[in-house]
Amino acid sequence: MQTPIQKNAAGVAASVVVLVAGMLVTSPRGLAQPGASFDPARVEQGLAIAPVKLTYPKEYRNLVGFGSWLVNAVADCNGCHNGGSPPNFNYAQGGNPYFSQPTKVDPTV
Repeated sequence: MQTPIQKNAAGVAASVVVLVAGMLVTSPRGLAQPGASFDPARVEQGLAIAPVKLTYPKEYRNLVGFGSWLVNAVADCNGCHNGGSPPNFNYAQGGNPYFSQPTKVDPTV
């Protein structure tokens, strides 16, 4: 028959084993798919509409072009870069489209 201290010690030991095993298991790093295929038209458009001069190694042309297309054609800068605070974020007073108002961007943020 085990004493309460022995039961607690066994529970703590089992928890430590599970914790250490969890720390030793590694997950694969998140990387772009090396063999990924990109729509050439989107890559070209992304490179053409980049607001800054892009410098990159030749083997990353598709990644950079497609990334530029995602950021500059599909999304907008203010989606990530804004200095406002909820609920208006980067919208001027009375100009938040999420509240069915005509969009007005606050130039101070």
